[in-house]
Amino acid sequence: ENWRKYLNEYGAAGMGGNIATIAGAGRTPMAYDNLPKTKNFELGDDMDVAVKGVLFMNDGSLLLLKNKEEDREEESSDMPESKRWREWDLPGGHMRGGETKEQALKREVFEETGLQIKIESDLHMNFKNIHFFMGTCRTDDVIISSEHEDHILVQPEEIDGYDIPKDFRQAIIKANQMREA
Repeated sequence: ENWRKYLNEYGAAGMGGNIATIAGAGRTPMAYDNLPKTKNFELGDDMDVAVKGVLFMNDGSLLLLKNKEEDREEESSDMPESKRWREWDLPGGHMRGGETKEQALKREVFEETGLQIKIESDLHMNFKNIHFFMGTCRTDDVIISSEHEDHILVQPEEIDGYDIPKDFRQAIIKANQMREA
């Protein structure tokens, strides 16, 4: 029943496909087993807290999402560097009322990429209102939602060649060090 509510609220198209695509991709519906067990429970509004995942594939590469060009073009040239959108982003987004950070990350990654993830570690890093986690993707079958225009799988040592926020780079470096330890 929670899965039906999830599809009705967000729509399959917002997750990168339609119901047939999602069902046919061999994915299992994401469960909200840890949310409050009330009859009329609905996820709440977006909160000011966001989560991002440094997500590794089986080959050790990590997933970056390309922000839409029109989102980057809306900025003025006199905007401070720290406020500008970057070309590349880590998957994730805002928590909703009633979610834990881990649940929010799993939901956001699924909405943006169609991927299910396993959260391996809390990186204990924050940048403004964003909290970072490290995880692994169960498959590499990425289906980009309308929030981004593309994705890339890149080796962690190659991130210097990509336009990524400085704090995101630090999260990637820390996650890679933890993974290699």
